[in-house]
Amino acid sequence: MAVSLLKNVLPDHALPLPILSGPFRGATIKLNPRCSLRKIFGLYEHELNSWLGQVLAYVNIVLDVGANDGYFTFGCAAAFHRLNKSAQIIAFEPLSNHFEDLQSTLEKYPQEQVKFHLHKCLVGSEVNPGVMTTLRCN
Repeated sequence: MAVSLLKNVLPDHALPLPILSGPFRGATIKLNPRCSLRKIFGLYEHELNSWLGQVLAYVNIVLDVGANDGYFTFGCAAAFHRLNKSAQIIAFEPLSNHFEDLQSTLEKYPQEQVKFHLHKCLVGSEVNPGVMTTLRCN
């Protein structure tokens, strides 16, 4: 009941909002607060939080296939920043509205420590126009 009441008073459009807890705390992404409270509070896919908190210290490349609003893309960047670690994040998002939000969020992120590579395409196992089937990272 309290969550429902809270959602009714929150704005119903995307805003740059911070992730408050979990392994992605400190990230800021465009979210609709009525639909994204679990992300804002660091509870989205919470089953992965412990694992992410551990594994991000050992990797320096992250692939986000189906990046959507950038929760994992910019969340990993925030984690790398806290770890004072250089890394690359390669994100794929085929939908124009989500890709535009990723680009506008990216403009606010410094790229000295974490390098971002955004690709507006699908990633799949078939060869069709607009579908990327292989990726090489150097």
